[in-house]
Amino acid sequence: MNRTEAAILAHNSTLLQPGGVPSSTRESQQQWDFPNVWPPLVEMTVTALHKLNTSRTRELARSVAGNFLRNILRSEEDSGNIYEKYNCSRAGRPGGGGEYGVQEGFGWTNGVALSLLSRYPDMNSSSLQITPFLTTISVALSLILVITN
Repeated sequence: MNRTEAAILAHNSTLLQPGGVPSSTRESQQQWDFPNVWPPLVEMTVTALHKLNTSRTRELARSVAGNFLRNILRSEEDSGNIYEKYNCSRAGRPGGGGEYGVQEGFGWTNGVALSLLSRYPDMNSSSLQITPFLTTISVALSLILVITN
């Protein structure tokens, strides 16, 4: 195990929160701090872990992706919404804090979900119950294309 891998694995508890990777470990009630999960940061984390190209970091990347996808799926099932940011501690719950309320139907969440499912196509299975979630994203993206054209 190299030093980079060892440093990353030392933060497993932060990276493996049930709802995804928190933006920070600081609890300040601000939107960029714990317990908020921002989808673009999840994507960057998964990509970085994957590119380290060790069996442990690739496994960790997959776990991070799975936790985040299950969080989105749970929120869609529970509330019918896909959010701009999520809570890392409470799967299915939106994030909070900051200067404005949580936004619903946010594009980067849809894009990150599709990217992660593209990277890990076997996560698109009935065992994870992702299919209804994909239908919601597909409809949202179709509406975006209609509106912008």
